[in-house]
Amino acid sequence: MSAPPEIRLGTLDDAPGVARLLNAVIAEGAPVLLTGPFSDEEERAYLAALLARGGFHVAEAQGGEPPAAAATPTIVAVQGFVPYAAGMPAHDHVAEMGTWVASAWRRHGLGRALSERTFVLARERGFTKVLTDVRADNVDSLAFHLALGFSVVGTARDQAVMGGRAYDVVFIERGL
Repeated sequence: MSAPPEIRLGTLDDAPGVARLLNAVIAEGAPVLLTGPFSDEEERAYLAALLARGGFHVAEAQGGEPPAAAATPTIVAVQGFVPYAAGMPAHDHVAEMGTWVASAWRRHGLGRALSERTFVLARERGFTKVLTDVRADNVDSLAFHLALGFSVVGTARDQAVMGGRAYDVVFIERGL
């Protein structure tokens, strides 16, 4: 495999790379709660809103897919957080987090490395808890989050409807 990806704080200039990553994850049929595809402009608008109080980190690898042949860095993972239930002061201490990793880079520690930085940044921004939701059939994501210390809060039946099909969604949380 090529050199380990560089993890850094994301910026609005990362919107095209983040959109490409999310669209690739969706296109592969991964059991995620995104339906996309996302344009560069849509992703830039989302990231701009996210940066109001949230934040995100990206992992860049040379050439993207291992083994990397190209010299251009490619975003191979992204993790972001936003305020949960924005506009409801009772929830101001809770962040909602999302993690997406390119298929060739899964199980290489990127999610954990991103999480370590995300948890620090979320604490710096005043959050004391992270809540996220995972499709119940996404057993890899659930295992990843449980290994990070998340606990299952509950399952909402038929919570997400995508492509005309309803999916159960597991809600998980972790203190910071």
